[in-house]
Amino acid sequence: MDEAGLGFFMEKENPGQFGHNGADEGFQALLTMNADTGNGVAMMANSDNGISVMNTVLRRIAKEYGWNYKLQEDSGETLYLVALLRGTPTALARYDEMKKSRGGPTVDEQTLNRLGYRMLYGGKEADAITVFKRNVEEYPRSGNVYDSLGEAYAKTGQKELAIQNYEKSLQLDPKNQNGVERLTKLKGDGGQAMDPEIVAQDGFTVVGISGRTNNQREMTADGVIGKMWGRFMQEGLLAKIPNKADRDIVAVYTDYASDHNGDYTYLLGVRVTSAADVPAGMVAKRVPAGKFAVFTSEKGPAPQVVPELWRKINSLPRNAVGADREYRADFEIYDQRAMDPQNLQMDVYIGIK
Repeated sequence: MDEAGLGFFMEKENPGQFGHNGADEGFQALLTMNADTGNGVAMMANSDNGISVMNTVLRRIAKEYGWNYKLQEDSGETLYLVALLRGTPTALARYDEMKKSRGGPTVDEQTLNRLGYRMLYGGKEADAITVFKRNVEEYPRSGNVYDSLGEAYAKTGQKELAIQNYEKSLQLDPKNQNGVERLTKLKGDGGQAMDPEIVAQDGFTVVGISGRTNNQREMTADGVIGKMWGRFMQEGLLAKIPNKADRDIVAVYTDYASDHNGDYTYLLGVRVTSAADVPAGMVAKRVPAGKFAVFTSEKGPAPQVVPELWRKINSLPRNAVGADREYRADFEIYDQRAMDPQNLQMDVYIGIK
């Protein structure tokens, strides 16, 4: 990596600047320093949402102390914070101000779309629909915005409105394969998107690296899962884990605060025959025996097919097989079908009652 060294990341747009941020359960931190000027700041928060405000604080510090520091405002992050603190109508008013502002944060079709998805999978479905509807007004010739609104209606059980918006999406973008699949399922089987295999799974132990996160955070630059995968591969951590039961990579979702809308612990590693000799910086967790619904992804690039499979799982109606979740431990298996990250296929095991 050209922009990293000794555990720090450099910033091309800010010569001499280096830093790092990170998180553990209930704690987040950010460090940035400049080797040329000596300016810097360390921020720490005993919260799982601290990083969400740290860039805003950093901009204020740089302005107050006259640093020559370039940090573009993230329009999506700003709107999300406004929505949380002041409500969705105020966030949409702030969006209007951003559009009129010269030299302000970039505002485009994805600005409201990202905000809508963070709300949709953050337990604020009605607000998400409001945001997606506004985006449809802003970009009426985009098939993508209708697709997103259709997904929100489907998630909230408004089947006819979901169908209408998917149909409109396909009128504007006939190549929208996601819309074709969603529409077929909504019309054909009441929206029950998948027919998972049900298996009885023995318990097992996984050793690897872990982090605390949630689905809202993973839709932003503060997401930890992608960074954990980068570290796992770049540092060759698989080879450093002793007592491996096999070489399949396993990602475990556990210690749920509530359901898929809340915080959870993400553990990336491998199954082991013994939890002895856990390497420094890694943890061991036990996945309990139980009944699991097994969902298989499509083949394709990992950043596309894995999130899409999870979106489908999290959108299942409550009475669908696989939606009666326990929220104790779910996990992904990356076996020989995942050797090529640009054309992989993987399985998700959902613990069910």
